[in-house]
Amino acid sequence: MQYFFRGRATASGIWPNHAKDITPVGEIVNLNRYRKSLAKRKREKEAQVNRAKHGRTRSERSKERDETARRAEELDEKKLD
Repeated sequence: MQYFFRGRATASGIWPNHAKDITPVGEIVNLNRYRKSLAKRKREKEAQVNRAKHGRTRSERSKERDETARRAEELDEKKLD
């Protein structure tokens, strides 16, 4: 691995006392793809927070809706005209 010390490259890899000035040479990254992946992770995190906040899954909501409809139908059957 090659390191840059204040603009000069060294192959020794020895870490000097001023390690904050070291920039390791890494892979080439497509910045648009990186930004999109960050945005996607942010949206997923917000969605997870919203799911916890609002609490119920689609199947739980549909079960409740079906139960409410069933109870309303039972009540209508028991009414006297």
